Amino acid sequence: SSCWQQKTCLWYHFETQPLPSPISFVFHFLPRWILSRAVDLDLLVQVYTSWFVLVPPIERWTKGLLRCGGIVQAGFMINIILSGNFAFLNHLTIVPAFACLDDECFPTALRNFVCARRRPDVPRKLESSSSSPRIVLPPRL
Repeated sequence: SSCWQQKTCLWYHFETQPLPSPISFVFHFLPRWILSRAVDLDLLVQVYTSWFVLVPPIERWTKGLLRCGGIVQAGFMINIILSGNFAFLNHLTIVPAFACLDDECFPTALRNFVCARRRPDVPRKLESSSSSPRIVLPPRL
């Protein structure tokens, strides 16, 4: 039987990785029951929720699955970045996860700030809708 079946892989992972991060020792000294549950989480994220990023955003519930997949994948990669040093691999893996997030995932204030900084020379008009106000940019020439 493998360490994945026994859920002991993370018991030794943090002391055997080639380039540990500065806080890897914190993860290494977590209780073993937490590390065993982290193996379950690892399998859940990498085997099941990875498929969520392939769901087309056709309806409201499929958009939710796509967003969930993107957020879970990005959060998992940030956790791996904190617990170990795998150079740029995890940073590159976050990029497709962010592609799953549309504008509605971010707060309105952040969207307004980004849009205002993007093209300051173009006036913007505010379009009101039933759910929330949206900024409409004029078409590019």
